[in-house]
Amino acid sequence: MILLRRHMAGGERQVLAILGLGLIGQAILAATRRHCAFDEVSLPISWTDTALRRDQLAAVLTAIGSRDHPPARIDIVWSAGRAGFGARQDELAAEEEPFLDILALADRLVDIAPKARHGFHLMSSAGGLFEGCRLVDATTEPSPRRHYGIAKVRQETLVKAMRPEIASFIYRPSSTYGLSDGTARLSLINVLIANALNKKVSHLFGDQTTLRDYIQAGDIGSFVAGRLVGHAPNPGTFLLASGRATALQAIVHLVEAALGTRLLLRIDPRPSNAEHMSFRPAALAPGFVATDLATGIRQMAQRHLYC
Repeated sequence: MILLRRHMAGGERQVLAILGLGLIGQAILAATRRHCAFDEVSLPISWTDTALRRDQLAAVLTAIGSRDHPPARIDIVWSAGRAGFGARQDELAAEEEPFLDILALADRLVDIAPKARHGFHLMSSAGGLFEGCRLVDATTEPSPRRHYGIAKVRQETLVKAMRPEIASFIYRPSSTYGLSDGTARLSLINVLIANALNKKVSHLFGDQTTLRDYIQAGDIGSFVAGRLVGHAPNPGTFLLASGRATALQAIVHLVEAALGTRLLLRIDPRPSNAEHMSFRPAALAPGFVATDLATGIRQMAQRHLYC
């Protein structure tokens, strides 16, 4: 957990906790730092040891503040999770206990700081919720096909059911790519670029015509950071996508153009991840701006080539 603290106008304090520093978590942290100057501290939170984790969360409560000097605003961001799109049910079940402990932490913070503005920010998944759905709009109900998507629906339900003092912000990003420090799970575009530069073969599990909506992690970070430091952000559920679906074959061509080389590919004859997904532009979160895909891939390729 990264704990960020700052003084706002009038001397009031905001405390922000970010759990999960994968591709999206790193982008949220970087964008938040660009908005405001925070004091930061890294606090360990065990993923597997329940007793240790609860001791660590008690220390988090102390670090955030006391009843005598509580913050005026407290926001918790959950962008954690080791299980991927194809995770088994038992892998996802093991991740639920830490999530429930963080929800309990948010609840306890309301008791400590009853006059503060409280927000819980959940990173969900448009891909997990709408796999196989085309032209998703604001009325489309989630219809998960995998255990991963079912777990995301449950997380959303739990967050929405929190006590009314806690404003819920639920973000549903589509297929995400971007640069990270190397500890995050790699996206398709990241893998294609890295393998091309290392002259390795990329194994594709989707059909060449598979349509997906790709967005840059930095755009997600900027949008979420705006809600974390904004004056009075409205809670809700936010679909973060570009509204422009792109075929896998077109992604390959964009990466080849950005790198100036041909990719070495192995196409799965029985693709396990070939469902189309697309989103109507009208369904996207107001104010969310997605970087043009060709521009985003070119930026990534340049960073890989020259860094």
